[in-house]
Amino acid sequence: MKKKPVFIFGTILLLFFMICFLSIILIFIHLPYPQNKPLLMHTQKVIYHTFNLESPKKPFVRSKKKKPSLPLLKIKQESFQISGLSKPYEFLFLADSHLSIPDPKHKDQNIQDYLKSRVFGNTTGILSKEIFPSFIVYANQNQLDAVLMGGDIIDSPAPSNLEYLNNQLDELSMPYLYTMGNHDWTFPWEYFSQTAVSTYIPSVEEVTGEANLVHYIEYDDLIVVSIDNSTNQVSLESFQAFQSLEQKKKPIILLMHVPINTPLLAEKSIDAWGKAIALGEGGVSLDLTTYEFLQFVQREDSMVQVILSGHLHLYHKEALKNGQLQFVAAPAFEGSGLHLTLSP
Repeated sequence: MKKKPVFIFGTILLLFFMICFLSIILIFIHLPYPQNKPLLMHTQKVIYHTFNLESPKKPFVRSKKKKPSLPLLKIKQESFQISGLSKPYEFLFLADSHLSIPDPKHKDQNIQDYLKSRVFGNTTGILSKEIFPSFIVYANQNQLDAVLMGGDIIDSPAPSNLEYLNNQLDELSMPYLYTMGNHDWTFPWEYFSQTAVSTYIPSVEEVTGEANLVHYIEYDDLIVVSIDNSTNQVSLESFQAFQSLEQKKKPIILLMHVPINTPLLAEKSIDAWGKAIALGEGGVSLDLTTYEFLQFVQREDSMVQVILSGHLHLYHKEALKNGQLQFVAAPAFEGSGLHLTLSP
């Protein structure tokens, strides 16, 4: 009879150790998995920072320490309310920095000369390559949810440009999403050529993700989607992937290089470029797939809430016909960027 308490104690002790052992195993099995899910993505470079979907982010507490000023930047603050969000989201959007880094060691003299001739900067003569690091500092300082890049971040796919950009993006403490512009993957002598498609696009895909596919960052209650329309068209493959993504029935922020044309935007474009260079009626003519894509995006029950674009090198904000808000970014080579806050 005296052995019974000892047996019970031993059983309890054994159960205790078993529970501890199982808990350790579960901790290792239940590793955080990406909150940012790239669709049909083959590179980890685009979305490289991961969060645990089941554990909400800790409340953001702004540091009381004075942040260093960034005089080279002209960040515009904008906000937009989206019904159904569980928390605010903050993004930095920039486009058209046209980074061009001279490389005297490059074997191709044409590329050497082109890099030297392409000088972009602000009105005081400070070059884009000297301004761009301030965007990285700004994003890290403000602990943003992501950095969104709307194309023509580099002026050409020269190796020196890609190396510079990679080094800068490696300094980010949050994920980024990148959509290609018409300059990111082309040189003037190979503009939209088959050589550019077969040779230059693969080199840029390390940063942007695979061309002609949809890439996105997904949160519990929001999706940020990148569509490649750098050729002024949207591929059928991209359109179909976007339609599948919309079935998740979450609000969408759409990122693409060339904006959707409107009469007001056409006026600004003509003043700046001599013609309307946005997509759609009164602007760049569309193939059938691109036309159907734009109709789908702008339909009355579309999940798209905000459209972020660049390409025109001017700032524009306008509500489209069904209430979606389109932003066209002023050029980042002038230090311009958009700090967008989405609130419930």
